[in-house]
Parts: sequence; C-alpha cells; structure tokens
Amino acid sequence: MRSHTLLLAALTLMTAACDEKDDSSSFTPSSNLDCLEATPVNVSGADDATLDALCEGGAVTIDGDLDYVDAVDMNRFACACEVSGTLTIQGSTGLSGLSNLQRVGALTVADNPELVTLNGLQQLTEITGALTVRDNGIQSLAGLENLTTVSAVDLSGNTALEDYSALSGLTASPGALTLSGHVGASLPDFMDGMLLEGSVSVSACETLTSLTGLTVSPDMTGDLSLSNLPLLTDLSALESLATVGGSLALSQVDTLTSLSSLAALTAVGGDLSIEAAPLLPDLSGLEALTGVGGVLSLSSADLIVDLTGLTGLTSTGGIALHDNPVLYNLEGADLDTISGGATFAGNTLLRSLDGLESVGSLGALEITDNAVIWRLDALQGLSGIDGAVTITNNPQLSDDEINALLDAVGEFNIGGDVTVEGNGG
Repeated sequence: MRSHTLLLAALTLMTAACDEKDDSSSFTPSSNLDCLEATPVNVSGADDATLDALCEGGAVTIDGDLDYVDAVDMNRFACACEVSGTLTIQGSTGLSGLSNLQRVGALTVADNPELVTLNGLQQLTEITGALTVRDNGIQSLAGLENLTTVSAVDLSGNTALEDYSALSGLTASPGALTLSGHVGASLPDFMDGMLLEGSVSVSACETLTSLTGLTVSPDMTGDLSLSNLPLLTDLSALESLATVGGSLALSQVDTLTSLSSLAALTAVGGDLSIEAAPLLPDLSGLEALTGVGGVLSLSSADLIVDLTGLTGLTSTGGIALHDNPVLYNLEGADLDTISGGATFAGNTLLRSLDGLESVGSLGALEITDNAVIWRLDALQGLSGIDGAVTITNNPQLSDDEINALLDAVGEFNIGGDVTVEGNGG
C-alpha cells in the first residue's frame, strides 16, 4: 500500500464504495476535462481505495507533493490538472496517466531506465520551480513541447538523450541550467537565444569542444562551473562575461590552452578555481580581474610557473595553490589583501613565496609538502595571522627561515596553533 497526502474530507467520504473497483480503472483522460472547476485535494496517507476513487468527482488540483509510478498510478491521477508541490516520476515506463496535467510546482523525472520519452505531458505549460530530468533512458524530451515557463533546468546523466527540441518553446530563460552527460561537439539547440543570468553548470560532456550556443549575462548572479570536459578548447561564448556573483570553476579541461576569452572578467564574488588544466600555459586573459571574494585556487596545472595574467588582482578571500608541478613562485599578481587562509601544498618546484610581499595579514597559513621551498621572506611584512600556522614536510626549508618568519609576525599576532615539523632543520 502506497502513501500519499490525505484527501479533502469530501473525497475521503467517497471511499465507502471502494469495493467497486471497476469504476476507478475505467477513467479515460480527456482534453475536455474542466480544469477551471478542479477541486483542491490533499492526498497524503490515503489508502489505495481512496486514491482509486479520486477521479470520480472530475478534475482535481493536488496540494503538496506527488510520487508517480505508472504501473500503480496510471489512472489514479489522470484527472489531475495541477500539482502544487513537486511531482516525482520514478520507476515508470510511460506517462499517459498524466495527460491532463497543466501546471506543477516542480517536476523531477529520475531513475527511469525504461522511459524513452516524456509523451503524456503535452498539456504541461508551466513549472514554477525546477525541471529535473536525471539518469533516465530517454532519447527525446518529446512531451514537453508546450512547456513555456520553468525556473531552472537540470538535464543530467541521460546518456541516450539526443533530441532536446521540445524545450525550444520556452518563452523565458530559466534562472539556472545544469547540463551533464550530453553527447555532442556542441551544446543542445534549445539553448540558442537563452540569456542565462543565474547559475550554469556544464559537466561530463566528453565530446564537447565548444560552448557555442551558450549566452550568459555579462553580470551573472550565480555560479559558473565547467568540469570534466576533456575536449573543450573554445571559451569564446564567455567573451562578454564581466562579473560572476557566485563561484567560477574550470576543472578537468584537458585540452584548454587559453583563458583569453575571459578578458572582460573583472570580479568573482565566490571562489575562482582552476584544476586539472594540463595544457594551460599561464593565466593570461585574466588581467582585468581585480577581486575574488572567495578562494583563488590553482591545482594540477602542469605548465603554470607563476601567476602571470593576474596583474590586476589585488584582493582575494583566500589562496590555495597545490599540486602544481612547475610552479616556481607567485610573481605576476599584485595582491595586497588575502582575508582568509593561504595554503601552499605539494608544489614540486616552488622555491619561494615571492609575489606576496604586499599582503598585510592572513587568516591562516599552511605550507606543506613542497620539495624545494627554502625562502619565506616574502611574508615577513605580515602584521598578523588570525588562525593556525602549519609548516610541515618541506625538506629544504630551514628552521632559521621558519623562525625568522614567526619572529617577524610576532607570537602574540598569531591567533591559532603553530605546528612546525618534518622540515629541513
């Protein structure tokens, strides 16, 4: 027996006739169903007999959330014109039992390996929240042709999905877009003409070479994440991007060789992270960037030797540089403010922290597992470190160099524990 939300009192009284099950199975979805006269119902905790009798009173609007499995619910909700909460479709093979549905608060279609299309949802025109289509066997979004309004779109893990054209009828751009597992050298056509202002995430698209078709607002309010895109070489779709209100992340971009398309970028409100970009020679293209509100993070950048390209950067909420095999020093930026912590770890050729001479204070400091670092004098101008100091496993870094830094900052200007071990002695 499945649980749903309790029906309104008027509907629960109808269950007295629950033994006569032939009526509930005979309801036929009709385009003439009068949704303007739909009865609000609340269907949580109702038994099967009550649910089977739902459509005997005509059109209904379901208050709250609804979980739909076609094998059980094929006709139970055929009279539903609206679901005010989230409609979750899971373990289904077809959606014909939802053929009168016009509006939902949110729609999640997930984990339906035998579902090929979304046919059955042709009456659906409005999703006030998010449309999530994830980990299904669908080949097409057919069934959503009349959808005009949605606040966010998440299309992830639908490895057989090739036809996105049903979303071309959207009359307004969604506030956020997530695309993962798309197969193709270019982005889906339905994105053409969309101006995306909120968050955008494109990931695990192994054959994608270009972001052509992606149009972002010059001043994005959310996050921009591009990850696990091994053939991506072209960022020209981002040439107008000036600010990112959230975080900006580039990771596992194996063939990316330039950031020149980010030349208009002046500020990132959250973190700025570049990870696993083995062919990126430097950070040129980011010269206009003046501030990063979160952490500036660079990791597994196999060719980058310093911070050339960050000549305009004066402030960041933190800095984390780790596992960069040829990073030599930190010259190239003009940092004077790091409001949070600074971490330098596993950088094989990093010899000094030259480039940070103008930084006034730090939130915390970690220097660990850097094979050849031997100088810390660039940090001797610090007026204080608010949190912990950790300096460990740097075999070429002498105790004299470490003590010179700690003495320059002053014992009473360090707010956390000091851990020094495994260095050069």
